[in-house]
Amino acid sequence: MKNIFFTLFIFIFLISLSSKGQSDFYWAFHNDIGVLNNPTIAQNHLDKKFVSPTFGISTSAIYQWKKIISIEIGAGQYYSNLRFKDNSFETINDGFSVKYKNKNSFWNYYGAIGLNIPISDYTNIYTQFAYSINTYGNGTQSTSENFIYPEKNKDHTVNATTNYTKNTVSFMPEIGIQQKLDNDHLLSFGVKFNLGQSEMLNGTYSVTDNLTNTNLHTDNFSAKGNFVSLNVKYAILLHHIYEKEKKNHETKVKVCHLGKTIKVPYSLLQRHLDHGDTRGDCNKEKKSSEAKAKVCHLGKTIKVPYSLLQRHLDHGDTRGDCKKEVKVKEIKN
Repeated sequence: MKNIFFTLFIFIFLISLSSKGQSDFYWAFHNDIGVLNNPTIAQNHLDKKFVSPTFGISTSAIYQWKKIISIEIGAGQYYSNLRFKDNSFETINDGFSVKYKNKNSFWNYYGAIGLNIPISDYTNIYTQFAYSINTYGNGTQSTSENFIYPEKNKDHTVNATTNYTKNTVSFMPEIGIQQKLDNDHLLSFGVKFNLGQSEMLNGTYSVTDNLTNTNLHTDNFSAKGNFVSLNVKYAILLHHIYEKEKKNHETKVKVCHLGKTIKVPYSLLQRHLDHGDTRGDCNKEKKSSEAKAKVCHLGKTIKVPYSLLQRHLDHGDTRGDCKKEVKVKEIKN
């Protein structure tokens, strides 16, 4: 299973490198917390407790194409605790309560395909459907407990055995909100449903009266491992590919790029503007036939176009010819 996971990881990474469209490759970390539900109980002596928790930590590789379609493979470990309560026992034995816990941990391997629906530039609603293989390992869990109540002449023993299936299959649909952060990483919050397609466990439960050596009641139970959970995912951007520019005959516009006037396709205009370029020719003074005015510039009379007259005046030049100083020779008597 681990070899398959590694092979799929390399496969997705190679797809991202060879993609011709805009694509992103992420490495993600997940936390799930939820509750187990829908066990099958035969005789209804047992009752599932409302809080039967499940908790999981997993990691995954994600390939996202044009920010719309995503492919994901992942693996993680889950912990679950399916808890039962014996209402019949508590009715017979006032003051005693029986709680049977099925604690186990298992590995989860999955592959998923997802769809992102944008609701703003940085926020998506995402949906995902995963096919999951859960590995519990062949195992048996047994417990036995005595309840002795001398004042009421009672001596009861509770026995329970749970058998786990080695591998099971489940479907995992998920829906949630995905937010793109300033560093281009992704933060997601979703609701995940694990829909077991085969039996995860089955077991027997019985209560025996040791004084009369009789079986008071017996129950059987099974579960597919169904649960609903809240999922938090943080995806780190590892690789980004911009969509390749195609040769076409679309209209081109002039932009001033690093002091030089160039022509770019209209579809790329905004990208250049975002990087500091300006639309149109670079600002250069051009020769023109417009009327000129005389100004005194640094003691020298020059002619400048009327369009530049105010600029010269703002820098201290004066309009008109420079005034020449006339030296008067003093005549001595």
